[in-house]
Amino acid sequence: MDVLDIIKEAINFPLNDHKGWGMVALISLIIGIFDQLSIFYPDYRMIFAILTFFVALLLMGVNLSIIKATIDGQNNIPIIDPVKNLIDGLKNLVVNAVYYIIPAILVFIISIIAGVYSNTEKFILALNTTDTANAASMLSTVPADITNALFISVAIVAILAFVLFVFFALLNIIAQARLAETENILEAIDIRHVIQKISSIGWGNYILFIILLLILIFVVGLVSGIVTLIPYVGEIISSVVLESYLLIVIARSIGLIYNEG
Repeated sequence: MDVLDIIKEAINFPLNDHKGWGMVALISLIIGIFDQLSIFYPDYRMIFAILTFFVALLLMGVNLSIIKATIDGQNNIPIIDPVKNLIDGLKNLVVNAVYYIIPAILVFIISIIAGVYSNTEKFILALNTTDTANAASMLSTVPADITNALFISVAIVAILAFVLFVFFALLNIIAQARLAETENILEAIDIRHVIQKISSIGWGNYILFIILLLILIFVVGLVSGIVTLIPYVGEIISSVVLESYLLIVIARSIGLIYNEG
């Protein structure tokens, strides 16, 4: 299936299963209710935050169930299974954490190697040796070699951090599909197999898919922002209808691109 066809099919998918979409929207509504209650009853904010967390886990599990149904060739949104969806949501949370912790650790190591911390220490020590209280004057007293070294090291780390987080975010999307297919966390965090899966899809097709998906998310987000301007019901329509729609579309499109491998 062509990448553009995948996006088109995913866009129409919720429209062909109003009942399934309605169930996902209902869960989104519950989250919205808890958010509003936490505003009106700030003393119970922690309780509502915990409840919101568990409902969000449920949604993450629903997301996996839609991906799996798509991989299995089904054309309907799966029936909500609270217990299984919660367990799947917890698994999804673990996989997401792994794919963001790894680049964070790598960035930390690179920062040490690049000298960010040592250069920062030198910079602070240089600032502390000046007698002036004016910020601009303080900065001007720092030797140029120290300032340049700090700037270069930070710039290098920032660029590498961006590349690493984008790369692992790309892997994470397919990892979610792998988790949905196998229901095994270890399979999902097997980076080598995830990269092989993307290679079988084709990196060019996959990146084009991500770009089109981001454009779709931007458009829906823009519509959502406009809808929120509607008095009284705008916020509800945006958070319940559009957010649930986007969740289903993204999950469907991930399952479809996964099957291209």
